Amino acid sequence: LWNSRSVDVYDNERKTIKHPSVGTIRVTCNVLLTRRSDLRVIVYTPETGTSLRRLKELRAAITDA
Repeated sequence: LWNSRSVDVYDNERKTIKHPSVGTIRVTCNVLLTRRSDLRVIVYTPETGTSLRRLKELRAAITDA
């Protein structure tokens, strides 16, 4: 798939998520597109250590519930 170049990368985009429990989380969003269909893979990566910590807090709250 990669060698055939049928996957393309959409430009990076930044998003800010304001969660009521853990606060503001800033992420970089990468979208991988295929040329033959509408299939997309979306990857969110925390921009800072603070955002990573808040995501971990959110995950812990969800798994403890």
